[in-house]
This record gives sequence, structure tokens and C-alpha cells, in this order.
Amino acid sequence: MPMNAQAQNMFIPRDPQDSPAMIFNKGMLKHLPSNRLPEGGVLDANGFMITQAGPKRRPGWETYISATGQNKPLQGIGSFWKADGTQVTVTWDTKFLYTIGATAFTRILSAYCTGTMYVSGSTVVGTSTAWNTAAIDIKVGDFISLDTDATEELEILTIDSDTQLTLVSTPTSSYATGSGYSILRALGANDPHKVDYAMVGNQMVLTDYNRTPRTYDGSTLGAYGTTGHVAGCVTFWKDRVWLGSLIETTDGTIRQRVRWSTPTSLDVFGALDYIDLTYSQGALLRLVNLGSRLMAYFEDAIWIGYPTQMGTPPIVFEQIDTGGIGLISMNAVQPWIGGHFFVGNDNIYFLSNRGIEPIGDAVVKETIKASTNLDKTYSAIDTTNERICFGFAGAGENVEKIWSYNYRTKGWSYEELDDCSMIAFRGIADNITWDNIMDAPSDDGTLTATAAGSTIFLTNGDLSAGTAVSDAVVFIDNGISSEERTLDGTFSVTGVTITAGLQTALTFTHTSASYNIVQATQGWDDLAYTSWDAIRALRLRGSLHYGTELGAMLKLSETATTDPSGNINALLESADYDFGLPNKTTTSLRMSIKIDEFLAQDLVFTVAGSANRGRTWKALGTLTISAGYDENYLNFRLTGSTHRFKLSSSSDCSPYTIIEIVLRVRGRGPELHLAPTV
Repeated sequence: MPMNAQAQNMFIPRDPQDSPAMIFNKGMLKHLPSNRLPEGGVLDANGFMITQAGPKRRPGWETYISATGQNKPLQGIGSFWKADGTQVTVTWDTKFLYTIGATAFTRILSAYCTGTMYVSGSTVVGTSTAWNTAAIDIKVGDFISLDTDATEELEILTIDSDTQLTLVSTPTSSYATGSGYSILRALGANDPHKVDYAMVGNQMVLTDYNRTPRTYDGSTLGAYGTTGHVAGCVTFWKDRVWLGSLIETTDGTIRQRVRWSTPTSLDVFGALDYIDLTYSQGALLRLVNLGSRLMAYFEDAIWIGYPTQMGTPPIVFEQIDTGGIGLISMNAVQPWIGGHFFVGNDNIYFLSNRGIEPIGDAVVKETIKASTNLDKTYSAIDTTNERICFGFAGAGENVEKIWSYNYRTKGWSYEELDDCSMIAFRGIADNITWDNIMDAPSDDGTLTATAAGSTIFLTNGDLSAGTAVSDAVVFIDNGISSEERTLDGTFSVTGVTITAGLQTALTFTHTSASYNIVQATQGWDDLAYTSWDAIRALRLRGSLHYGTELGAMLKLSETATTDPSGNINALLESADYDFGLPNKTTTSLRMSIKIDEFLAQDLVFTVAGSANRGRTWKALGTLTISAGYDENYLNFRLTGSTHRFKLSSSSDCSPYTIIEIVLRVRGRGPELHLAPTV
């Protein structure tokens, strides 16, 4: 070709070409040059979760319970199963433990109320009180409820003697000599972020680095055994209870000590049953099971414990070479299959039998290095969405962003939150009762000395004479056998005893058996369960929860299309593309987007583009995928040697996944370099 013809041809624009379909399933890669991201990588993914098919717009948060704790915000969630097969779920705020009900939190209290008192200014003076006695276990940070009607509750500033306290503020009411009171022992009175717990049998054992371990079995909150050891962490492993980071009467504060219980009495800790790992300066923050191993996470080290064949010691520890890297906060470790995800001092890691693998390189600048309050770092699993979540605080106490790591794609994304105080994944079952799954009349109680026959005698019930029970059904269960019979309408009440007739005689003799009366139209088939045991054995899928600064609790719901605060803001920012033509000018003419769902609502994207690596942005228009469709395109013109795109949407719609983006591009010629303007 002649020289002039060749040169002339270089400046003839080629026909537009469609780029190969792009699938953004590698997540955010902030540690690489913006024009050298691997295929599928992005610079920003806010409000999306990176799945194998592409970025999925997250579901919405919905209010799980609008009631609030008294000393907000919430700090954690835990759940366990009682001996009767029912589940108890608890939460705690900065001072107290609560059970979670359908509509409210119920505070769980451990109180001391011996003697009487009067108040003078901010000083409380007691009579026949023992406030400074160690066995009474009253601490600075506990609360005193003044008068027996709990008119006021104020925090204790100092414990001056057995008969004198100083409060953080002066009560508004007057309390004369002889007034009643109740001192409420707080959980995590010094620091609510230091609360740890373990499930031991059918109870919850809690530590808070302030008082000796507590236990809650669903009805009573009290001391766990008679140990005098204050612990910072607790776990249950190899049929023993393990305590770490201790304050002891004899030895004082030993932040590197691990203690274990006897295998036969889990609340008994022998005087010599401990080991000190005093090989680093940092405190022991968590003890976490890893199958047949016990991991000890310090502030500046990680130890792995192996069981021994000896009775004492039952464990031997070996330090992992981490170069001084340890756990950043108590709540920053999450057990998972074959290992632990944890936030270290300089990165986010996965620990397994293969060693310690850094996984946070792509976002470390946006997470660890961007947070100025790493003590408030949280981690939680979200199996529903195949991800591990890490919550990082900003300058204050709140978690400002939840960073999401998809353990299948290894892709990072995040979501911004306004008022999150903690995150946790829990399978929370609402209390199931006949009253909330059956129509009236509904009653339950106990049968007493009931022989097999056509008449039953019921006590502890709420039905009164005259209640229409004709053809209602009674379910009887004595723990060994159960029967279902229809009432014949004969019904009388004497005191607390209800006498009712049955259309068909009972087969078995029932003594002190439980019963439930429901309408004839409701039966076991309506429950979709064959027995109470089937209800108790219900496996819960679980959801991600977060506590709010105002003390309420939210849940991530697959059916929610918005958040309580409004629509979900989603943003996706691409790499800088040169389309394989470095230092060549190209023009992008069209973008088409395809999603995986045929939504019932319109999905609207605002599209912007940058030809100078994000320094300035040009509005390219609005791309709308109409309800009932799964794709659309937008025409525009963006010219430069690199092209970066930003998609943002706040549409009120169901979650969707962007499975394909195609760009139409035309080559133009060599990049034009202009001299700087003087």
C-alpha cells in the first residue's frame, strides 16, 4: 500500500465492534492499576454481592424487632437450645442481657436488694447492706434501681463501702430513709465489646472481663460454678470449658493464661489446671475451636493447641509464626469449614491446616487502613448469600461498612450502613405456641390423674365455663405416647379444674401430661409437622442480623426490596478499558446490560463515563430495563484512550444479578497528546 494511502487509512474510523460479553464476578481489586485489572474485576461494588454469575444487588434489611434495649446500642446476639427442645435467643446492649421475643426484648437480671437505703445528692447510703463485699459481686458500672417500683435507674460511679455508693448523676426524685432498692449487675460493665459466650450443654456461659463467668439457662442468670476467676474469653472444647485472659485472686491479671475445667464437672476449675503462654506482650482475645485443635488468638500472636493423652495437662500449645500478627478485636474471627477467617493487624486472613493465607489485599486500603476504631471490628458468616461479612467502624463506634467476601468467587464488595452497632448471623426461631398457630378456642395446661376413658380433667387452663368447645380437638402428650381426640361438647369448670367429655375414649392412661385444645378445623396436618419433636428439630436456615445505634434489630431478608431508611443504593464502577489498543483513541457508542430475572418492577441505571481515569465524569444517560424484560441498551458517545463506567441504581425492586455487559466501540487512531496550557 502506498505510504500516503496507508497513513490516510490510519485515520479512517473502523466499523463499530461489540466487545466480548463481560461478567463482573471477580469483585473489587483496589490494589491493582485501574487499567490492568483482570477480566471480571471492578474498582467499586457498593450494594452488590459478587456471585459466580456476576454482581447481585443485595436484598433489603427489614426490622426484625422494633423494640429497643434500655442501654443502647446492641452489641451481640447468641442462641441456644433448652433441655425441653425450645430455642432461646438473647441479645445484649452496653449493660444488660435480653431475651428476644416476637415484639419486645425482655431484660434478664441478676440483682441484689438486701436492706434499705436513702439518697443524698448523688450518694446512696444503705442500712444492712454489703455493697463492698466480694461475694456480693457488685461492680462499678452496675445500675441501682431506686425504690421498689423502679422509678429511676442510675449507674454506679464508685463503691465507697458496704453502706455507701456514689452515682454518676443525682436522682430527680427524693428517696428517704428506709426506701427499697435493687442493684442490677451489668454485663460488660467496663466494656460491652469484651463480652464472649459459649454454649455448654443447654445453657449459655458468658464472660465479660469484669466479673466471674455467668450462666443463663433460659430462666435464671447466675454465677457459673464457684470459680473466683474473672475471664476475658470462653469456649467449650473436648468436653471441657476453657477460659482465657484471666484476673485471679492470687496471681492478679495474667492476660496470657488459659484455664480448663474438669471433664466431669464443667464448672470446676482446679487450682493448677492452667497454662501460661507468656511469650508475647499481647493479651489473649479469643479461644476458638478448629475441629480437633483449639486456636488461641492474641493481640500479637496465634497459638494452636493439640489434645494430649495425659490427664494433666490435657493440651499442649505451639505458636504459629505470624511475625507479630494477631487478632485485631474479639469479634473479628469467624469459624468456617476447615478454618477461620479473621482480621489481623495488617490484612484479612484465612487460617487452615495449610497455614495462614491473606485474602484482603484487594481491599486492605479501604478496610483496615481506613478504620480508626479497629476494636469495633466484627465478622459474621452469611451462608444464605455464600459470603463472609466484616464490619469496620469509622472514626466513631458504629460499623459504617459491611465488607462482603464471597467464599466461592473470592470477590469483594461492600454496603454502607447508617447506624449499625454490630453484625451477627443467627438462626432465630420465633416461639411456636398453639396460640399463634391455631384459631380460638385455644388452651393449654396439664392433665391430672386422668384414667383411660371418655372424661378428662384439665388444670392450669384459661378456658372458662360457657366457652364453645363442641367438636374442638384436644392433643395429649405425656412424653411417651400422644393421642388426639374430639371433645363431645360436655364442659364444666370447678375452681381451676376443667371437666370435658370425649367423643372417643382414650387408649392410654395419662398422668401429668400436657394438653392443647384447638378448633376441630385445625390439626397436626395444618402444622406441617408430625409432632412436637418435629417442631423442636426444625433446622433453621438463619439470617444476617445487625443491631442499630438506637437499640433495635434488623434482619437481611431475601424478600425485602428496600431498607427501613429507604431504597437500596447500588453502585458498580468498572476498570479503565483500552480494549486492547493502548495509547489509541476509541469511542464507546453503546452499553447493553442483561440481568438474570424478569423483574416485576422497572430497573433504572444512571450511567456515567470517564475518559481520564475517574478524575471527571460525563453523564451518559439512563438505562431502563422495563418490568417483564431482562435486558436493554443505552446509546451515547465517550471518546478517549481509556474508558471507565459507573452504574448506579436505587430502584425499588427484587434482588437481581447483572450477568452480562456489552460495549460497542469504534477505533479512531493514535492518542492525541496536547502540551500543557501555560
